Amino acid sequence: MNSSQYVLNQWLYYCGWINLFALIRFVGWDNINDVMLSGGVSLPQFLIIGNAGALIAGTGTGLFELHKYKLFPEGSSRKKLSVTRALIFIAIVFASALLSSFAYFLIADEWKIDVLIPHLSIIYTSSPFKIILLFLAVVSCINIILLSFMDWHGSANFSSIISGKINISKEENRVFLFVDLNSSTKIALKIGTEKYAQLIDFCFDHLRKLSKQYKAEIYQYVGDEMVLSWSSFEAFKSLDGWKLFLDFKSSLHKHEEELHLTYGLVPSFKAALSEGLVYSTIIGTEQKHKAYYGQPLNRASRMLEKCKVFQVDFLTDIPPSKAAHQRDFHFKYISSARLRGDKTIRRLYNIIMDNFEVVKYSEIEV
Repeated sequence: MNSSQYVLNQWLYYCGWINLFALIRFVGWDNINDVMLSGGVSLPQFLIIGNAGALIAGTGTGLFELHKYKLFPEGSSRKKLSVTRALIFIAIVFASALLSSFAYFLIADEWKIDVLIPHLSIIYTSSPFKIILLFLAVVSCINIILLSFMDWHGSANFSSIISGKINISKEENRVFLFVDLNSSTKIALKIGTEKYAQLIDFCFDHLRKLSKQYKAEIYQYVGDEMVLSWSSFEAFKSLDGWKLFLDFKSSLHKHEEELHLTYGLVPSFKAALSEGLVYSTIIGTEQKHKAYYGQPLNRASRMLEKCKVFQVDFLTDIPPSKAAHQRDFHFKYISSARLRGDKTIRRLYNIIMDNFEVVKYSEIEV
């Protein structure tokens, strides 16, 4: 999702609430100008200041949510993010109500700007300002709850929960990408548990951002391993899993200097991509969790083990014939192997960019 889409989503959220309220309030009235809110504010006046405030609030919150991780060092506590988000939203709501009410007085009541600026108390004590401030505050509280939920559970899971699809057990074709840290034990011993946890969070934050870009579902975290999944056939054909991993490596490369200064090393990762039929269901009672069962997960997990054997950082058992033809990369046959727990001998491939060598599996020197 690009920046314009992110901001647009927030615009639609705030404007939707404003206009939904106006629609409910308007139902049953013959004349829209007869609809009055508290303090003598008419419905047309509320729509003017409401939509103006919604546009300002949507822009502010959209830009903050888009760049929030740039404002915090990786590994910052969720509590710090939540408190900062709340404070910034309060400032945005106040500024939105002030600016929209200011514009309203200039346009609707024909006030002069040289009168309003020296006497801002005119705005602070006005009914339009109080009403839109209260309305935006309530809507923003709901927004914070929804955004915090999506931070923890992901936007894909959020939409599934709302629609009720998450409770449906079914068979489906999915793509799975396993991403695992190389030499995790050595790194933990070298830098200590606390820094190791911060390093994992640093790397996984980059993966989380990329998962949104490639519309991947974060299935689970297993220590220093992350599992991502796609349901889209187009995502499978275009090999979004491999592209995501490539971008992830590029992202870490850009932070090499920072990683060296902070942790004394640059971590390397390996990945495995597989697809096929799985059974999805919901497990747990007090805390429900979506679970997938099937051979694609087992194969991807076993292929991670083979990365070290074949000295590559990426493996897939997806045959080249199943992927969409693209000029910028090609499949490189690595070997045929029987994966642990699998009776079938499978052809394993690496996918490489044209004019680039296969990236070798790398251990961290301690």
